[in-house]
Amino acid sequence: MPWFERFAGASVITAMLVFACGDDDAAPASPIDGGSEAASDIDGATDAGASLPPGTTTLATGPGVNGIALSATHVYWTEGASGAGGAIRRVPLGGGAVEMLGTTTARPSGIAVDATHVYVATDAKNVVRVPIGGGAAEEIAKAIGTAPNPIVAVAVDANGLFWLEGGSVRRAQTDGGEPLLIGSTSQETGQGISLHDGDVWWTSYGANDASGRVASTKANADGGQPTIIYAQAEEQPWGITSGAGGTFWTSRAGGSIRTKAPTGSIVSLASGLATPSAIVLDGTTLWFTVRGPSPAVMKMPVAGGAPAVVVDATGKELADAIAVDATRVYWSGSGTLYATPK
Repeated sequence: MPWFERFAGASVITAMLVFACGDDDAAPASPIDGGSEAASDIDGATDAGASLPPGTTTLATGPGVNGIALSATHVYWTEGASGAGGAIRRVPLGGGAVEMLGTTTARPSGIAVDATHVYVATDAKNVVRVPIGGGAAEEIAKAIGTAPNPIVAVAVDANGLFWLEGGSVRRAQTDGGEPLLIGSTSQETGQGISLHDGDVWWTSYGANDASGRVASTKANADGGQPTIIYAQAEEQPWGITSGAGGTFWTSRAGGSIRTKAPTGSIVSLASGLATPSAIVLDGTTLWFTVRGPSPAVMKMPVAGGAPAVVVDATGKELADAIAVDATRVYWSGSGTLYATPK
């Protein structure tokens, strides 16, 4: 039986998508830190129970990867366990020396990069930044609402810095300042955030995990309720990605990849996936992770076709993070950061 038949059946719609990675780096690197090991080639060798695709590179190993972001030259990630501090690191896209950029007092999770800084959400319900070449972490935003859960998602573009505080999305300048509430779904837990063409898209869910929402608002909005594009109860809408052809998200309900059709209806592009999580798109393809019971990195054409397994990650605990550039998909399993040819 083909791998994809174990994970999903699919229905498809046609769309065109555009992917862009972060800005190029603007500052020299900081000294190498010894906390993570440097890159090595696997070339199809068996690794922790699974034979990884030829050309897969181990970029770093450490205590656990929580979030991944790309610039034109580097992979950036956060690492650390719940209840403890963490670290912000980077490595060249093709592998090399791992660099420590900064540390956090609480576990870091979501990460975003622009031309000058790296922005990180932490379990201390704040957002910190470090210079792109390394330095002390500086708190630039802190939760001001009553959401019981930490800030886990952060994004940045020319309009400013964005983060999720529960089901609310806030915006501030990238150097801090008074945060502005630009939309809310009144959910307890925020999960994923994506920016495209002046819009902010995010996922959130409530205490019973079934009252999920996918929402959007304008990045330059001055407050008020966002446009809710999906109001039906859904079990934990999770990762989200957006581009010129539309917005796509993973849903734990039915294990599906979903999108809003041009008609306004919500369409499942694939279903029956085993706990779909992180998702990202490039010009023609959606890339996503499924976390079990048979963990894998998968892809599916936006213009149609069934999901296919890119990486059989059997024996690994996949991180809730994925990124792609022109030639590779970046993912993490059981604390190791990998790059696999597309």
